Amino acid sequence: MSAPKAIAQMIFIGGKIIRQAFKDAYKQASINSAAARAAAGNAKSEESSNDSITKKTGIALDESKKILNVEDLSDMEAIKKKYEHMFKINDPKDGGSFYIQSKIIRAFERIQIENAENLRRKELEEQQNSAVENQEPSAPNEIKNENQEKKELDTEQNGPEIQETLYQMTNQRTVPNIFINRQHIGGNDSLNDLVLQDKLKNML
Repeated sequence: MSAPKAIAQMIFIGGKIIRQAFKDAYKQASINSAAARAAAGNAKSEESSNDSITKKTGIALDESKKILNVEDLSDMEAIKKKYEHMFKINDPKDGGSFYIQSKIIRAFERIQIENAENLRRKELEEQQNSAVENQEPSAPNEIKNENQEKKELDTEQNGPEIQETLYQMTNQRTVPNIFINRQHIGGNDSLNDLVLQDKLKNML
């Protein structure tokens, strides 16, 4: 292969690397976008879920927590003990009322449902995070050639000949330098567009 075509081939190789980098960047952006949409969906779902539970039980979560005098919903064993204690001391036989007992029952049921929903949302979020983590972008294709290096046409002995070859292929005469090994390729936008569109390969 002649020196001009060898240099042109290196332009094509560098173009493949740039294309792969664009693909990886786009894939990573898609993954980040999917994670953001999932987080927004979870927040909206949680708000809607709270409303539906309140309508179903007829009592809000804040009111339920006040009735049973609890804050931490994760310790259901402690909440159950408070519920049993308050239900017992409000027995109508001991001066309590069925109305108060019914409020205590509804408050306990509301907290039970809320706790179950929290566990369900947490499990769903973990599944979504796991799915996103498994969608890692592929590594760019590596070009293994220790002899590849940067070429500056202005200092190359056959630089004019190479530029003439590129001019015939791309109609662009001035190509100041060429970078390879994962580096940007010098030249104007028209030349780079041809590289990215695989048109340069077809001209070789």
